[in-house]
Amino acid sequence: MFNNRNRTIGYIILVILGVLGNFFNVDLFLGINFIFGSVFMLIIIRYFTFKLTVFAAIISGLYTVFLWNNLYGMLYLVIEISVIAALYYKVKKSFTLWTILFFLVIGIPL
Repeated sequence: MFNNRNRTIGYIILVILGVLGNFFNVDLFLGINFIFGSVFMLIIIRYFTFKLTVFAAIISGLYTVFLWNNLYGMLYLVIEISVIAALYYKVKKSFTLWTILFFLVIGIPL
């Protein structure tokens, strides 16, 4: 369906959009920021391999180091995307199911 050149360009665009989604965050209250980078990472899960997905999550999460002055945001984003990707590639159900499961089991306690 897609040749390698189009897939590479699409991957780069999605990674850039992931970084921009974290850069253009919504400031809520008490220093809480709402970031959108994981939305583009979920799209990457659907079309690319596990390794490329985790690499994109690391690149996208780098901005959170500057945003919050610690590594926890990046680590959380990488764990979120890695767990959802692993479950999606293993069982192939739906993103919604795996995302809800992640937040109920791992995300909320973290």
